Amino acid sequence: MASQAEERIRLKCEALLRVAFPDARIVHELVLRQGGVRIDLAAVTPSRLVCIEIKSERDVLDRLPAQIAAMKLVCDTWRVATADKHVEKCRALVGWGRTLGESVLDLPGYALRDLERDAMHGLCNAPARLDMLWADELRLIAGAKGTRMASTIRASDSMTGQEVRRAVCAAVRARSFPRADPAIPVPVQIMRQAA
Repeated sequence: MASQAEERIRLKCEALLRVAFPDARIVHELVLRQGGVRIDLAAVTPSRLVCIEIKSERDVLDRLPAQIAAMKLVCDTWRVATADKHVEKCRALVGWGRTLGESVLDLPGYALRDLERDAMHGLCNAPARLDMLWADELRLIAGAKGTRMASTIRASDSMTGQEVRRAVCAAVRARSFPRADPAIPVPVQIMRQAA
């Protein structure tokens, strides 16, 4: 369960995502790497994944390097929203020498620092994106039975990056989450067409 400090920054970040991506489904606690990494907040549009990891003043940054690495692999855009006390450490972990923007959260002691980056520069890491899927979602998109590896290879080999991006976003938008906007169901034939 999130602390009160994290919940305050989470609500501000969610409001910003809703303005920036009005067609997105907002998801809290998005799991990446088959459960190995959890990201605090995501906006999932029909073709774009935008993630924000939140670090309140009560958080430690031990998991942030793995979270950043996972976001770099699958997100179109990602950000780190942090308490001011973590800014220098976050800047070092993210790998930029300066903060590009100031606080846009209007919350004393916090900033959604513009540690934002188009992680893939318009490219799609198909195997990493497909790894976000549950086994049944992956098989449906790949149109194949068998192991995760076989389905991932088949989908990666037969789909363009744009098709992978759209299919994964459609699956995540339709999936149930403990805390998220209502699911946006996608008929099976449309998900297969996205693939």
